[in-house]
Amino acid sequence: MISPGVLSATDHVPPVMTLSPTGNISGNVNLIASVSDNDKVAGVQLKIDGGNYNPEITTPPYQATVNTKAFSNGAHTFGATARDRVGNTKSITNNVTILNAPTMHIAPASGTFSGVITLSASCDSNCVLSSVQFQVDGANYGSPVGSPFQISLDTMGLTNGNHSIAAIGTDTFGQTSSDTAFITISNVPAKPANSGGPTGYTDEWVNPDEPDGGWDATGHLGGPNGPFIQFGVWKAKGFNLQVRCEVNYYAEGKGVQTRIRADDGLGNYWSSAPPNYGDGDQAGDPIIFYSPWITLPYGSGTTQLRCALDISRSVGGSYSITVHESHLEYQWV
Repeated sequence: MISPGVLSATDHVPPVMTLSPTGNISGNVNLIASVSDNDKVAGVQLKIDGGNYNPEITTPPYQATVNTKAFSNGAHTFGATARDRVGNTKSITNNVTILNAPTMHIAPASGTFSGVITLSASCDSNCVLSSVQFQVDGANYGSPVGSPFQISLDTMGLTNGNHSIAAIGTDTFGQTSSDTAFITISNVPAKPANSGGPTGYTDEWVNPDEPDGGWDATGHLGGPNGPFIQFGVWKAKGFNLQVRCEVNYYAEGKGVQTRIRADDGLGNYWSSAPPNYGDGDQAGDPIIFYSPWITLPYGSGTTQLRCALDISRSVGGSYSITVHESHLEYQWV
């Protein structure tokens, strides 16, 4: 082998080198320099974005593994400079574009929750999100949101138990990825609010408009089972709730038959049985009557419960019925 001192005066040929990769890359890639020289390769320095990547490599293979997720998505340069033992050099630079899908994280990642919670999403460093689509139980929840990439979730619209939540992130280069977590919902139902109809709701379902009288049967509506007095419409979200109507009324007239009928406005009816007979003595004790217990469905929709007093006669003659007060009883199941 010719000594370096002699070569330095005669060898002016730089090393021959090729470099890979080029183009679009992602994940872990091998930065490889293939080098040869007319004498001997002394070393190869790999570079990323103009800076040295690892120490100079003095023996083949001249390569290194690059985790592209440590760099931002977008344009970068991979390079290498090779030298021979007398100082001749060869440099190459490749243009690359890093396109890694975002590594998403959704919060909360686990746990038991109730009421209104916040779902939030983020991605690892070097990721720039443009939007996030949240999902609950595999279905889109709301529309895609921008920064700060969060949304409120009313868990009272979900059944108690286990549910999945997910965040699908899209970065500024159109790359998408998702993260899924599993949480447990455990809501204690709140007291339902009464709305609509002629009644208010406090601790009991009463008639605030006529606390001492009620409605006379002369103002009754016609129902599928004959005339009736409607004494309340109750609307609420169902939380495995059982309800029943109670009416406190007076009946005057012989052979008056009454029963409580309840319906949900969807064609489902519940009736008390057997019918109760009025005793013709309105001055006596009021009649207290209950509907069956009715289980309202669990869910985010609003359930309407309409309660009425059905009226029929077993004999002719005049009669009147006056509702003194009405109540709605409820219990959790």
